[in-house]
Amino acid sequence: MRITLQTLTTRLTATPNVAGLVAIGSTAHHRHAHSDIDFLVILYGNPDRLRSIYTFVTGTFAEFFFCNVATLRRLLNSRSLCANEWDGTLYSWIRAGTVLLDRTGHLARLKAARPLPLLVPTPEARAAWTRINYMRVENERYFRSQLRGYHGALTLQLGVAVSDLVTAYFQLRGLPWRGEREALLTLRHRSPALLSALGQYSQASTLPRRMAAYRRAFSIVVTKRYPRWARELIVPMVSPEGYSPRLRRYWRQLTA
Repeated sequence: MRITLQTLTTRLTATPNVAGLVAIGSTAHHRHAHSDIDFLVILYGNPDRLRSIYTFVTGTFAEFFFCNVATLRRLLNSRSLCANEWDGTLYSWIRAGTVLLDRTGHLARLKAARPLPLLVPTPEARAAWTRINYMRVENERYFRSQLRGYHGALTLQLGVAVSDLVTAYFQLRGLPWRGEREALLTLRHRSPALLSALGQYSQASTLPRRMAAYRRAFSIVVTKRYPRWARELIVPMVSPEGYSPRLRRYWRQLTA
């Protein structure tokens, strides 16, 4: 788009179907030369269920996210929210953002009210726990093989596994995920040891050293409630819910 950001926001706030406009992310408070542009647009009606638009504004990457007034009413009537689902993300954006337009007053009420609990549901945490443990078992198997093909695959797979460990750290502890920069700030405060292990991984020049750093990071991420899989563990999975511990008895009956 060739129009300026100021012109674009002026046009949006003048559009009859736009009930609210919130600057979010770095756009809200501390934009700099390397920032992108982020806005939340609240519509009176959204029959096409538009969720987001990605574009460029005067050469800068821009993200516009959309919700409708009914969503704001739902947030106002909520007692808690799933942290990493759409409503939880919207709520966090509104609370931290800068309101540029609020025709209904809903945004002001959301910002003024007592903060809602943002929860990570047990199924989400269990899914993260299952994924990182499954990947650990696979990675250890590949590493022990000493075969070039397996080690080549492991080199690619470890990058994904380490990324999963970072997000799992938050999910297993019931913490909202709000992007890599917020994650870095949180880890500096809560887990310097994990940041150290991640740094060792990124600087490792050989597969054994990368594997050692990965193992250290894994040991930090798992918790007492969500531990490393033991050899005698049985993990039943069902679709679409995922981990279902009640079916361990069924497996034992099948194999009795």
